[in-house]
Amino acid sequence: MPSKHWEQGELGTHSYAQDPFYSIHDNGKVDINPDTGTSQSKIELTVNGMYRMTKDWLDSNHMLSEEERATLIDLLAKRGKKTYNPRTKEWE
Repeated sequence: MPSKHWEQGELGTHSYAQDPFYSIHDNGKVDINPDTGTSQSKIELTVNGMYRMTKDWLDSNHMLSEEERATLIDLLAKRGKKTYNPRTKEWE
């Protein structure tokens, strides 16, 4: 997957990197880089690290709307060919 840069409003006020982006690799690892062409200070997360960060964030007061939450649930469920219905709160 090609590198993706964050868009306006996706970074917090305490983000000081010049041109931050992330890359998701076929092996499941995720790289987070502060600037294009800078790999010395990148952060690389393994699948377990990404899982932990995502789980911890979802366990916190993440402020997702019901629609955003349902979208994430649907993305996870599509591997099993089921869709989560946020109205009934059941898998279909």
